[in-house]
Amino acid sequence: MPAKTTAAIKSDLAAGFIAGGVTNFNDGSVADSIIEKQGDTVAGIYSFGVEIGLCGNGMTSTGASLEAICAERNVSRLAAVKARRAVILKRNSSSGDIFIAAGSVIQSRQDRNGDRYRFLTIQDYTMADGETELEVTIEAENAGAAYNLPAGTVDQQGTLLSGIDEIDDTTLDADERFVSEGADEESDSRLRRRYLLAWHAVTRGSNTAAYLYWLLSDVRVAQAWIDANGPRGEGTITCYVISTVGAPSAELLTDLREDIIGTAAEDYEDGKRPAGDDVWIQGPNEKEIDLTFTVQYLSGTNADDLDDEIRAILAAYFNPSGDELYEWLRPLGVGKQVVYAQLIECVTRPESVYDVTFTTPTANVSVNADQLPTLGTVTITFVEVSA
Repeated sequence: MPAKTTAAIKSDLAAGFIAGGVTNFNDGSVADSIIEKQGDTVAGIYSFGVEIGLCGNGMTSTGASLEAICAERNVSRLAAVKARRAVILKRNSSSGDIFIAAGSVIQSRQDRNGDRYRFLTIQDYTMADGETELEVTIEAENAGAAYNLPAGTVDQQGTLLSGIDEIDDTTLDADERFVSEGADEESDSRLRRRYLLAWHAVTRGSNTAAYLYWLLSDVRVAQAWIDANGPRGEGTITCYVISTVGAPSAELLTDLREDIIGTAAEDYEDGKRPAGDDVWIQGPNEKEIDLTFTVQYLSGTNADDLDDEIRAILAAYFNPSGDELYEWLRPLGVGKQVVYAQLIECVTRPESVYDVTFTTPTANVSVNADQLPTLGTVTITFVEVSA
């Protein structure tokens, strides 16, 4: 049903009164009162009809209505999941055992909005006598992509860890740091996409739409694409995935391979793929980009806070999914070159940054069509200047 504006409805009502010989439309007149009340009522009916029409169509419905339509194809909205990451606990002395209980809190520094993200150790750990470092796995207190924090931000003790002098996650590579990605509840647009792909999966045929549907059935997968043109030889298929943090974690790849290809114990014969498909699932080829630069910042600025903010912006820039805190960013993705001017924009975005000089890189960084640029080592030198 086409929508009709309230003004148009009232104009039609007035035309009817005029045709019947009514001429008094002053405020408060009988005709004016009827037009106002009936016009608003009819406009509400029109709006209700439009909403009913939208809710009954999988392409336009939202929320609970979309979920009901998707249920007809056995597709349900994916729930949010918690992030798990690794950090290294360090101590200055190597004498004696240190016990770290399950549920101990390790947390982030406060971000620019004053938020702090808490993680809990997933099991009991012991740093044995003679050891000065221990890698532990921690899980986010709550589900959601907001806990996919960049390196160097989760380094605070929320629970006092007696004997531990430092918490470090900067020395771990991204695939080591992110044990499993966090993800938000599936959005309407993503759910709608899987709804449209669902029929293709039912056929169990060798088609890219079916593989896309199976890959996107894990909420940690942000993007996926299929190369069915024999990338590893005649008759082979390669599925590429990007997660909510960029390059997928080892755990995500394992879960996808077992679900779609099959488990190693069963010789990869119990997955969803058709038996004749020679398929493999992987992340994109990564190109690590190291950054070295000097920041001149205005006096009176807390350099540690500025360091955190710059690293968070850069992490969002290198994350293909971006970050809702930095909607002005144009995040990188597979095949997108690292633009030098955009790096400058990222670093100079905080108001307290006066100037920046890059040592590495000093020009645009080319990226191959099958490569995903990822953030490598970030080395920042801070120099205070007067306003």
